[in-house]
Amino acid sequence: MALTGGLGNQLFGYAAGKSIEKFTGLECQFIQPSIKDRPYELHNFNIHAASRQPGSRHPYRSTLISRLNRIVNRERFFFAEQSFRFDSRFYENPRGKTLYGYFQSFLYLENVQDDLRSLPNQHVQFSNEFHLLSAKITQHSHYAIHIRRGDYIGKENFHGIVSPEYYKEASDRIMQINSAAKFVVFSDSIEIARKVFPNAESYISHNDLPKPSENLLLMSRMSGLIGSNSSLSWWAAFLNSKQDQIYLPKPWFAKSSIDTQDLLYSHWQQLDSGIRSLQ
Repeated sequence: MALTGGLGNQLFGYAAGKSIEKFTGLECQFIQPSIKDRPYELHNFNIHAASRQPGSRHPYRSTLISRLNRIVNRERFFFAEQSFRFDSRFYENPRGKTLYGYFQSFLYLENVQDDLRSLPNQHVQFSNEFHLLSAKITQHSHYAIHIRRGDYIGKENFHGIVSPEYYKEASDRIMQINSAAKFVVFSDSIEIARKVFPNAESYISHNDLPKPSENLLLMSRMSGLIGSNSSLSWWAAFLNSKQDQIYLPKPWFAKSSIDTQDLLYSHWQQLDSGIRSLQ
């Protein structure tokens, strides 16, 4: 399994790999991402992966040689995800193949859910900063809000930017259930987050904790989550024990051709993201 992207995407790849292990009885080996600004993060969950071999090529690269290689060797040497939807062909004859894709569908996780929810207990070493913040904001009615901006800026026609109105509607719904609710904002762009949601009790930057995995796990330990259109939010929702207090945005992408029907669980509350779909 060739892992890709940041922490959330790496977790999707890991989950799909463990699913195919359980389904076929074969061992799935994981390969670290090759993108320079996306370091391997799963070692924080005691998950091991091999480094990508120098010179290896990703089948999605658009060079003529890689396109020809993809056509000639598609069935024999690798499985490349064809769309965002669940693909049952994923489980067919995987022996000896390298698997490429994002695999962002809960259907890939159905047979390994319990294993995945035990990830936080897999010899995770937490920092002092994590323990201090956890003691402060997970013992009371604190709800996480994840505001993703960062590398989404400039990619509005693909990812889309979740509107302030989405966060307000979700927080209003929580306040109707729990008038003592307090909100803690997690964001990679704190200055923007303060404008999007100005009344939070505190703001936690991606730099306030040593590892992205700690931001993810801290969000998952809170009384509920108002997530962004981010795989990090998805995993914080999945690992949170308060499944009735999960709010996620829909549509997830601005690009309407991406079919996200298999992305979000039906028991998660899906609110209008404010993203207007583009062709």
